[in-house]
Amino acid sequence: MSTTEIECARLILETFPHAMRTLAHDMRDVPQGLGTVPQYRILAYLHHHGHDTMGRLAERHNVTMPTMTKIVAGLVDKGLVERETDSRDRRVVRLRLTDSGDSLFMDLRARMETRLANLMASMNDEERAALSCGLRAFQRAIYSAASDNVPAPETNAPL
Repeated sequence: MSTTEIECARLILETFPHAMRTLAHDMRDVPQGLGTVPQYRILAYLHHHGHDTMGRLAERHNVTMPTMTKIVAGLVDKGLVERETDSRDRRVVRLRLTDSGDSLFMDLRARMETRLANLMASMNDEERAALSCGLRAFQRAIYSAASDNVPAPETNAPL
C-alpha cells in the first residue's frame, strides 16, 4: 500500500495536536507546573543552546517580543530562567536556565518520554521501527526546509 504525501500530512495534522495536549498534562502535573507548551519549548531551547537573547528567542519561536516577554516573565517568576543584561548593550537581554529550570526540564523530558513510551508499548517492534524511521526522515525534511539554516540535531534536541 502506497501512502501519499497528503495522507501523511493529514495524519501529522490530526495526531500532533492531540499528542501535544496529552503531553501538556505532564507539564501541569509537576510541582512547579509550567502550564504551557511555549514555556516548555523555551526551557528546551535554553537547555540545548545554553543561553540566547530575548530577541533571538522571539524570532526562533516565531512570536512577537511582547509575547516572548510574557512567556519569559512567567519562567523568571518561577525561578526557572534568569535574565542578564548585556554589559556592552543594555538593550540586549540574555536568558539562561537556572539550575532549577534545567532540573525541571530534565524531569519533564523524562516524564514525557515515559508517557510516550507507554503509549507505544501497544505497538509491535515493526511498527515502532517504522515510526522511528518515518519520524527521522520527517525531522530531516523539516530541518532542510528551515529558513534559518540551523542544521538538524544529531541528538534529541527539539525543533
